[in-house]
Amino acid sequence: MRLPRRDHAPFTIQMTPMIDIVFQLLIFFVCTVEFQRAEDVLEANVPPLEGPGVATKSPEELDLGRIEIAIHSDEISVRFQGRTRSFPTTDKDASLAPLRRQLEVWRRIDTKIPVRIACRAEVPTGVPLQVYDLCLQVGFTDVGLSNLP
Repeated sequence: MRLPRRDHAPFTIQMTPMIDIVFQLLIFFVCTVEFQRAEDVLEANVPPLEGPGVATKSPEELDLGRIEIAIHSDEISVRFQGRTRSFPTTDKDASLAPLRRQLEVWRRIDTKIPVRIACRAEVPTGVPLQVYDLCLQVGFTDVGLSNLP
């Protein structure tokens, strides 16, 4: 017995929808890509060259860093621009007075210097809050709290 012969239509792929999808994906990726900044545009804290002809920077151009206050159970240490000062906490009010004087000196440089207060878990809650309030009273505007490891 012989099978009937069927004429098959040639197989074709519709390319128009595929090209449309490829263009849509291309447009999507072009619109959502974020380019990296060139390294020569990035800001860097490079010390200025020594010697004659070097222009001094204005206070707005200086990177002053930040003031770091670490509160331990026996002392409060303050670090700014590589210098550290410690104040014993035997009497809270007596240790906050020299801290206030030091913060007032640094506030004269710039009130926008960020202040970060870190304390150990065993320190009573009132002490970091007093230091926080002291920083705000002195005039600093960017004050934050964190924990010491």
